Amino acid sequence: MWSIRAQGELRTLANSAAMESISVAFLIRTTRGPVLLTGDACITTWGWEHTVEPGDFTADHARNLKNLQNMKRLVAYHPQIEVYLGHQH
Repeated sequence: MWSIRAQGELRTLANSAAMESISVAFLIRTTRGPVLLTGDACITTWGWEHTVEPGDFTADHARNLKNLQNMKRLVAYHPQIEVYLGHQH
């Protein structure tokens, strides 16, 4: 389950499971268009392209994979979203 918290132009996408195992991502509305910051939910280009969760950077691999799949669906549905991966920028 995802929760989306909005404050101004920043949307926080977070898994609503136990707080110790979540990865947080941010969807930001900028003057250049929407930007998705994946945080530790997806940390490399290879992981994004192959839909692979980030190994040791998550405590709940199954939930992290589901959230990564959700982010990829969001970007597929809204291709104007610019994606910044956790450890690539």
